[in-house]
Amino acid sequence: MQKLVKRPFTIGLALLTHNRPAVLDRTLKSYKEKKFFDFFDEKIILLQENLPETRNVAEKYELEIYSTEENIGIGPGNNYLIDKLNTDYFIICQDDFVLIEDNFRSQ
Repeated sequence: MQKLVKRPFTIGLALLTHNRPAVLDRTLKSYKEKKFFDFFDEKIILLQENLPETRNVAEKYELEIYSTEENIGIGPGNNYLIDKLNTDYFIICQDDFVLIEDNFRSQ
């Protein structure tokens, strides 16, 4: 992975999903196409109720995967992700946060 700019801090991307492999794939595909992943030093995902179909999607995009056997909800899921990140700053996205604009350019 090539970073867009050198910076004195790290940024993490945390994604939360719950059994929506097609939605997740669409979102992650948009991140890859727009080179959104390049902004982040760490990229993690929490699979709630850990279905194989959803895990297969996450693995395609080389995310660090965490999972739960049950749906723990949005708030607890986000807190779980925050605890797992090892970056100075972070962005939390849901599995349906698709990038639709081409506004991501290096400065």
